[in-house]
Amino acid sequence: MPHHIDLNDVRTFVIAAQAGTMSAAGKTLHQPASTVSRSLTRLEKHLGVLLAHRVRKD
Repeated sequence: MPHHIDLNDVRTFVIAAQAGTMSAAGKTLHQPASTVSRSLTRLEKHLGVLLAHRVRKD
């Protein structure tokens, strides 16, 4: 059975793209930024492309 794209991951990607940061997307979604990042990572793996450039703040 083929794996289907999780539409929640797509929604998270759209919100992250609109918000500009994982933290801002997390606030909109009422989720930690790490949850947003994991969702985008799943979508990237499914599609086989990099969707977001991640920069770690120290």
